[in-house]
Amino acid sequence: MSVHSNWTPIERDEWIDEAINSQEERVNKNGFISSLMIKQNDNTNDSEDPRRNFVTSCLAETLYGNHPLIKRLSLCFYKSLMMKIEQNKFLNLMYHRRNFVVMIKGSNAYKILLRHVPHDIEHSDLDIVMFINPYLEDELFEQIRSSLVILVSQVMSRYKKDLDATLFTFDEVIEESILRKQFVNEFKENYKTLISIKNNEKEYKILTPFESKKVRNFCSKKSFIIMNSKSKEDHVVRIEIPHMNKCEFIPLKKTPLVFSYNNTIEFNRDIEGKLKAKFDLLRLRLNNMLVPNDDDKNEDPCEDVDITSIDGSVVDDNVYYDYKKCRVVPADFIDVSIPYKDDAELFDFWNSGGFKRCYEIYDRFIGSNIMIPNVNECIRDLSNILNVYTNSHMKIEKRQKRLDMFKQLDENRKKQWSMEQQE
Repeated sequence: MSVHSNWTPIERDEWIDEAINSQEERVNKNGFISSLMIKQNDNTNDSEDPRRNFVTSCLAETLYGNHPLIKRLSLCFYKSLMMKIEQNKFLNLMYHRRNFVVMIKGSNAYKILLRHVPHDIEHSDLDIVMFINPYLEDELFEQIRSSLVILVSQVMSRYKKDLDATLFTFDEVIEESILRKQFVNEFKENYKTLISIKNNEKEYKILTPFESKKVRNFCSKKSFIIMNSKSKEDHVVRIEIPHMNKCEFIPLKKTPLVFSYNNTIEFNRDIEGKLKAKFDLLRLRLNNMLVPNDDDKNEDPCEDVDITSIDGSVVDDNVYYDYKKCRVVPADFIDVSIPYKDDAELFDFWNSGGFKRCYEIYDRFIGSNIMIPNVNECIRDLSNILNVYTNSHMKIEKRQKRLDMFKQLDENRKKQWSMEQQE
């Protein structure tokens, strides 16, 4: 039986319209909140909260650095995405006509390419990009782009629901589950241990949502979208929602896994302002809890309040937290970016060969092919980041090291090919 959201699509759209037209900094409607925020007009990816980078790194290492089956918690999303595209007549046709590509990028792609080569590249969250051919007619391009946004929303909503059941309300193991309970427990324990070992802050500590029911419920937040404000220029609105667009049959439960959709990302990629980045970002993140790292037992327990758990009961963990001093620290789990037609990286990728710049490789642990960039595409991408686009000094050394590694790999490959030709 299908489960409906408590909100109809019309009610949801009316709430969003009210939020983006409101001049109030904070609006509450039936327990859902919208907040006005100043829009960031530059690339802030390299200057994020170091605690967020820390938990994201720990989560990625836990997913990809242990038993290979554990990565199913993340990589099965890519498999689900490609299966959904195959089932959609329009998008399946466009995909097989090579009008768009769905590719894993970033450190995970690098590590797959370098799987037989010694390297020290760290793990990262699952980063997927959907590059649509920018030379298509405007109407067709936008039809593909908007269809992909809806499809990713549906897949990510469903995937969140499955992960919620797998990680937080796992009662019975079923054959269709993402991961067997044995490995789910291993993932939770490894993540808690890694966070505890690597956390070197003196004043605060980070707790994962798997520590206790109380921590889990503190980390549980509503999913949201971010849209441009119509009432205040240079402002965006963060709007909590009951379900994504065209996803009323997949309501978004309030858990530590939060789904967000941001269609306001636009910034200059170079100093002159000639190259623009503009894309929609759909993200699944896992919330953690930042708490004061002290042993003050005289703290007033009245600061602690009962938090209703996911299943509706009241938690009774015999631990007190001063919630005024605690906050949520999200770890990035899965990112999907869908560029607009005037995105500089989109044009650069397609002008450099498009599909010819990537290839498929079979992953036996998820039972599916995955698309990753080839060595030449990694070289081109890293060269652009270092020499063309505005770059953070924080990551220049790391990116240069990766570029040199791929260049050496390409040189060795050419030498090997030359020797084979001579023989």
